Amino acid sequence: MNGLLNSEWQRMYSKRKNILFFTIFIVYILVQSLLAENLFFTMEESTPLNSLNYSIFLLKKIYYLMILIILPVLCIDSINGEYQSGELRLVAIRPLSLKRILYTKWFLMIAVVAAIMVITYAVGTAAGYLFYPKANSVSFYYENAPVLGVAEAYIYHLKYYFGVFFIFVALIGIASLLSVALPNTIISVIAYLFLLFISVYFSDLFDIFLFGSQEMFVLLAEADRSYLWCILFVILLTYSLTLLIWKNRGWVK
Repeated sequence: MNGLLNSEWQRMYSKRKNILFFTIFIVYILVQSLLAENLFFTMEESTPLNSLNYSIFLLKKIYYLMILIILPVLCIDSINGEYQSGELRLVAIRPLSLKRILYTKWFLMIAVVAAIMVITYAVGTAAGYLFYPKANSVSFYYENAPVLGVAEAYIYHLKYYFGVFFIFVALIGIASLLSVALPNTIISVIAYLFLLFISVYFSDLFDIFLFGSQEMFVLLAEADRSYLWCILFVILLTYSLTLLIWKNRGWVK
């Protein structure tokens, strides 16, 4: 398993587009750390940035970079792109199960997303204390929201980050399913973006994927579990269907 992880990591790390996107991500969060002024909950509601809310602001700022560029390219290129280029065949000729290859890809993609979020939180927390006013309390989302102390604010940070993390995991599942169901990377990326934008017309629950950085404030403020069930349903459905198609379609034959 370690050899398979190492092989997958080397292929991911060797791709120029992945290095480019990671560089853009690092530059983007550093620039935001110096230029940002307000945390916008909605287009109408905002609050000045301070040491206790800046890490939330930074994750909110990278949200669309993640869901529209980094996640689909990372996932679809890893699954569909490697099949099209023949790289997947070189891995599959080894005495390994196809399931293990897919599990390794998922594990590494989720680990990369987790690492990006840890970097975002670390930079956001440090920048908040270095460049913005020190705060002993903070409130999130709406005017009458409860005022949180320092410890409560950090608990809120964890809830918000974990919530967004699971949205990212669900979107990896959607991108994976499209990767195994569609013939090439371009069509898969277009279908992913189309589905992401059109899904908001199917149900308000699907808003959590396109507008997750904003809807997460609502979820935490109102404790609406329907969003959580929606995310869990999408994760279970997409990962199960992806695995089923991956095993039975004969990708590498």
